[in-house]
Amino acid sequence: MENNRNLIISAVVILILIAGAVWYVTSREVDPTQLEVPGVAQQVVNEEQRIEFTYYGSFDGYTLLESPDGAFLGDPLLLKAYTLVDADQYAANDESVGSNIPSINIIIFDEEPEVEEATSTTAVGTSTSTTTEEATAEQSLTEWAAAHSGFTAYNARTSEPEEVRVDGVPAIRYMSDGPFPSETYVVNYRGKYYIFIGQYTDEESEIRTAFRKLISQVYFL
Repeated sequence: MENNRNLIISAVVILILIAGAVWYVTSREVDPTQLEVPGVAQQVVNEEQRIEFTYYGSFDGYTLLESPDGAFLGDPLLLKAYTLVDADQYAANDESVGSNIPSINIIIFDEEPEVEEATSTTAVGTSTSTTTEEATAEQSLTEWAAAHSGFTAYNARTSEPEEVRVDGVPAIRYMSDGPFPSETYVVNYRGKYYIFIGQYTDEESEIRTAFRKLISQVYFL
């Protein structure tokens, strides 16, 4: 009887250890920097826009499209835009990027010029008092994203913004719907706003993996 009881206890302990191991493997988050992405690592450094990122190029990776420096992109504060698309799909139909072909986008805005302090004078009885008030307050990331929804897809979001960090800098992250499901990060750093949008066809698609890895390899200068 004693031996049988010991065997049962041993079997229960082994089952608990196996269950714990399975839970650990399946529940822990994958380090995005360790994700495998097809293509050859290509580093982009833009000191003027204070950003550095890595993408994976070549025929079996992604094609990088970049707006010309100084080009007008539809908004005077829009400084730069990068688009990444699967190289094979782009070669087959470059006019379908963003509509029939999912893409990764990095969009950089300048901050709006600061509005100078407004001074108001109010008469009180026989005396006057002068007060100085800020004409505008600094926008939160959520407010800025909402005001620029045409670029951030904020109004099409399917989740509420959550606070995260990109290269240690505070950011917001949310999911949106559209031609494709997408994941958006918005960052404000040293007078610029950075929008990172990753479109994908499904959760397991390669471009979603590529976007997750790209976000983990963004550095602000």
